[in-house]
Amino acid sequence: MEYTGTVVRVDERTGTSHRGPWTMYTLVLNSSNGETKIGVGFTAPRASPGQVVSISADTNSKGYLDGDLNTLKVLSAAAAPATTSAGQTPHDPGAPSPVDQRQKSIVSQSSYKTAADVLAIAITSGAIKLPSAKTANSGQLDVLLSALDEIAQHVYNCTIYGLEVQEITAPTDEGDYDPTS
Repeated sequence: MEYTGTVVRVDERTGTSHRGPWTMYTLVLNSSNGETKIGVGFTAPRASPGQVVSISADTNSKGYLDGDLNTLKVLSAAAAPATTSAGQTPHDPGAPSPVDQRQKSIVSQSSYKTAADVLAIAITSGAIKLPSAKTANSGQLDVLLSALDEIAQHVYNCTIYGLEVQEITAPTDEGDYDPTS
């Protein structure tokens, strides 16, 4: 049977078998019948969200639609996103990120790795001064974790939302600053 609709998204499912890692793809179309999910196997479909496509698919023994990528036809291209005068696509910070959840996880891990590297350089160079470690509860860990979280969040936001790099400012020490509070 032939299915035609606008691509809403392409879902990915990953796993590992005795042959190694694998990724399966599902094409999600929005048509007059609502959302239709069509499994297309281990090859990523040549379609992007917003494009109108048609594809042949049959119902398998479990009731799911199995699509034939050889029959996939892009009928119309996706509308180009609006751009700013600087050529960038505008993003409302309150809106969901256009990046999928798997990519966000990768960026989050990378952000913490980058933050740890930046923090190590800052401590080595003396840019960050830690409280003395005379007691087990000196607050050094709290200071390090706080700085790590702030740097990682900054790197993450710049990567996901394309924000301009802004300087991270440390609190001023006016003699009464307690990093453990």
